[in-house]
Amino acid sequence: MKYAIIDIDNALKAGIRKEYHIMNQSKSMLIVNENELAKFGDPSQQAIRLGGKLIGRKELNEILNSKEWQQNK
Repeated sequence: MKYAIIDIDNALKAGIRKEYHIMNQSKSMLIVNENELAKFGDPSQQAIRLGGKLIGRKELNEILNSKEWQQNK
């Protein structure tokens, strides 16, 4: 499974609900999985369109544990 960290404003415009996703501290980014993005087309392309990119679980965990994710963006 792959994931994307995307801009919350872009996600809301695309029809993705924020209530069921992990968001960063400032509530500007959220995490979606590739299956959610596949509803709109190619997951990789949709991640880019929504301000992110597809990443694996290991990279996602590193980001979630980073100070940047905890504090801003």
